[in-house]
Amino acid sequence: MKRIVCTLVIPLGMLIICLEAQASPLQISVSPVFQVIGSGGTAEVALGIVGLGDHHAPSLSTFDLEVFFDSTILAFNGFTFGDPVLGDQLDLLQLGSITTTIPGEGSVNVFELSLDPAEILNDDQAPAFELGVLSFGGVTAGTSPVTVTINALGDALGNPLSASTEGGSVTITAIPEPGTDYLLMGGLIGLWLLRRYSA
Repeated sequence: MKRIVCTLVIPLGMLIICLEAQASPLQISVSPVFQVIGSGGTAEVALGIVGLGDHHAPSLSTFDLEVFFDSTILAFNGFTFGDPVLGDQLDLLQLGSITTTIPGEGSVNVFELSLDPAEILNDDQAPAFELGVLSFGGVTAGTSPVTVTINALGDALGNPLSASTEGGSVTITAIPEPGTDYLLMGGLIGLWLLRRYSA
């Protein structure tokens, strides 16, 4: 009887552990979630991933993402692959990786495929990091959502991964022309001087 219970309980326990490990959701998110810049300024928006294995599988070996924004408010300037602090976590051996950035009207597609072996990605990749940083220029005043759609995510063995996404927004504020500020200041100083010397 003891042997039958052990035969059933051990596999059941391992199944529960595996399901719990798979239940930890991956998430692709935009950071910062809210950002405000002046007209003509530059906004930097990071794409991050959380929920990977902590120096074990699953790790990330490829991503294909579509980022959407309002092109009447924001202009896409470029995308820098990799985490600014941790480096490119899909290029741990510095072998290079296959990358593409394809801008469209109100969208940009970013793709990276690691050339690192599965063992390196599983053992050395951080559980959370930035995939890269998008740079936008402010075109006109307004608020643009910045949303992400996942075309594909793959683990170190090339198996598909699923993840949720969280977007953000960038607000462009209108900045008054410097000449207007100087005229206003000059007028106030003139009124003050006129009042002082007329008394």
